[in-house]
Amino acid sequence: GIADRVKIFPIRMTQRRSTVNPARVMRAWDAALKLEDTEVIVYACAGPFDRDGALFYERVLKKAVEKGIVVVTASFNSDDVDGQNELALPCSLANGLPGVLCVAVTVTTEPMVLAADASKLASFGVPGTDVVHPTP
Repeated sequence: GIADRVKIFPIRMTQRRSTVNPARVMRAWDAALKLEDTEVIVYACAGPFDRDGALFYERVLKKAVEKGIVVVTASFNSDDVDGQNELALPCSLANGLPGVLCVAVTVTTEPMVLAADASKLASFGVPGTDVVHPTP
């Protein structure tokens, strides 16, 4: 769909060709939560489940929801989803937190078909192939 009057505030978590580390993730969440105009946070990143990560994401997701912010997270887009891969963070926490959604990717021309065996914990699917997106 199309949304008018939307302000996009991209927050970079990585430097060019680098991997995401926990300190950068924490700084990005802090920045997003400090912006007064934030109504929706789209966190298109998923990682494997671990206790420390679960505690961190639970804290920041609850803080966002308490501020009235809707959070949209991504599921893993993988064909290997049985076992631990099913518990992607922060997606696996979405069902327990009102205001947090986890999204799986579907094929654009066939919206009922998952693009990969995505997380069974996803709240819903959205087209993820042949998608036009804004660029700076």
